[in-house]
Amino acid sequence: MLLSPLGAIIAGSDGVVYGLCAGYLIGGSFCAAGALVAAARSPQPGPAEPTIGRALSIGSRSWVNDLFQVVNLRPDLFILNAYASTAATGIYSVALAITTAAFILPQSLATVLLPRSAAERMAAEEEDRLIDERTAASAVRHAVLVSVGAAAALGVLLLAVPTIWGGDFERTTDYGLIMLPGVALLGIGRVMVAAFTGRGHPHYALAVGMLSFPATLIAYLLVIPDHGTTGAAIVSSASYVAAALLAAALFFTTVRASLRQVLVPTRADIADYARFASRLRSRILARS
Repeated sequence: MLLSPLGAIIAGSDGVVYGLCAGYLIGGSFCAAGALVAAARSPQPGPAEPTIGRALSIGSRSWVNDLFQVVNLRPDLFILNAYASTAATGIYSVALAITTAAFILPQSLATVLLPRSAAERMAAEEEDRLIDERTAASAVRHAVLVSVGAAAALGVLLLAVPTIWGGDFERTTDYGLIMLPGVALLGIGRVMVAAFTGRGHPHYALAVGMLSFPATLIAYLLVIPDHGTTGAAIVSSASYVAAALLAAALFFTTVRASLRQVLVPTRADIADYARFASRLRSRILARS
């Protein structure tokens, strides 16, 4: 995270690229090393446990969806460069960069949920295949809280952009507020994708990516030439909403729970955050 701004200070725009690349390489190397260490310490799989081939099959289908989701965030910039001015595209890209931060926290939740769901599914298979679905429902409820909180904070930031960077960036606020609801829903959808992938349905994750990306690309090509950056923002938000709704539809085919149980946070969920805030405050006061 620090290498990219450090590279900008040392070598300008080229330093940003080099720093970002180095950060990915270092982060990926640490993850790979950690995975190898964990695999070496784990007991050898039994005959009924997943093999490396099956793991790669599941992982590749989930990875394709992740790839499409990432790529889905960028075609608008490439197409805008052909039809809009450099200044307009730059202002739009600022809004895109701010709003995409809204699903960073939900994505972290999804990363934690996927192996947890898989572990519970394996345990459930050993107990007459009775799968405990409370973890998946609870994770989505937490994703709702996190996404709403992140969207609210980013909404305030978007409103402050013209004050921070000047009146030339007023359109950034407009573009960002158009995209923000879609990004918030996409964050929730990402957690749903992790839930049904961990529960043994990676083909559903593949379907989300395979359906959402081509439709979004076609919409960009049809809308951006006539409607420019505003059209790109609307298509982006609609794409995020569509991907989230598709993920939700597939999620409810694998999780037996009502809409209220999955999407409406409970008092216990909110109490978890209150306890976390209290413990964090106590630690800060103790260190000071």
